[in-house]
Amino acid sequence: MQDGISTSSMKRASIGITHNFLAPRTPQHNGVVKRKNIRIVEATRTVLNAFGLPLTFWAEAVSAACYTQSRSLVVKRLEKTPYQLLHNKGPNIKFFHVIQDKFNEELKTRAENLPNTTITQDLEKLFNEWDEDEDDPDRTSADATRTSAK
Repeated sequence: MQDGISTSSMKRASIGITHNFLAPRTPQHNGVVKRKNIRIVEATRTVLNAFGLPLTFWAEAVSAACYTQSRSLVVKRLEKTPYQLLHNKGPNIKFFHVIQDKFNEELKTRAENLPNTTITQDLEKLFNEWDEDEDDPDRTSADATRTSAK
């Protein structure tokens, strides 16, 4: 033992193992975890709201949020992504694409395949049938309930 440092500590330090003096599950660690979870939940809500998806897609949206956040720059001090810190190389992001573009293309092709009917014709047809069913167009729904109750 040299000056209060044991040989095992020196051995650990030589291979890069450091002793962390903070115990796990302490308030110091919980703050970091809470912030990360908040970021993931916000990203998940954003994805669900942006595409109008129901909550049944929550697990898939969380998975996508975790995947993209692990490949985006979050460690500003080191200018590296978490993926780079773990694997010592940059992530392959060639396959990332905007989902909405695919949806828009599909909607365009579906719209082109629809028969040529306009909404105004359908609405006029609907309201003409509605007007024919009604005897007095000036009568309100309150009047109709009073007459049906008699």
